[in-house]
Amino acid sequence: MSPISSKLIQGQERRYEVLDEVPEDVSILLVLGAGGVPEDGLSVYQRLDNAVLQRTLEGIRLWKLNPEKLLVFSSRGREGYTSQALLYADVALEHGVDPTQIRLIEKGVTTETEAFDFIGQFPEVKKIVLVTSAIHLRRASKIFEGLGVKVIPAPADFLIKIHPGGNRINWFPSLSSLIKWNTLLHEGIGILWVELRIATGLFPVSGR
Repeated sequence: MSPISSKLIQGQERRYEVLDEVPEDVSILLVLGAGGVPEDGLSVYQRLDNAVLQRTLEGIRLWKLNPEKLLVFSSRGREGYTSQALLYADVALEHGVDPTQIRLIEKGVTTETEAFDFIGQFPEVKKIVLVTSAIHLRRASKIFEGLGVKVIPAPADFLIKIHPGGNRINWFPSLSSLIKWNTLLHEGIGILWVELRIATGLFPVSGR
């Protein structure tokens, strides 16, 4: 582990506990997109980037605990090709999720446009379980709640995992450490940008 960036990411990721119980008044489990390629010849699993595979599997796990809920997958694909949401749904079907309990929202390409796409398709929904990468949950939650949708966070795709026996520390510069710093910077700037727009009234707040 690169100690500084790993510790900072761990602090962000552990803001949210893994969800094991979905409130009765929540009807939708929403899994946000994070990349996939509909390449012929690849399995439904190999078509997904690791982050979204982890998100999808977490959404499936939660649905199996609550099969009366809707499992919603989000994200557009490249114009003229299969949407990424459909690629995620293929994994759910492979795991035995009832197809009548799956919904797709297929216009969003960023967290913010995914939120608007969700609201457009489910205008009556005021509360959701939001499944996304643990490091992304804070920013994603601010966006949805800024648009009037209460979020029950469901973290997935943890970047930092701590072994009970301890982790080996590496103080030498490395590409993996640089990637972690890039992730922290991306999320940090994103959160500040959302908060600034909410504070100045440039972001839709509550009410739809």
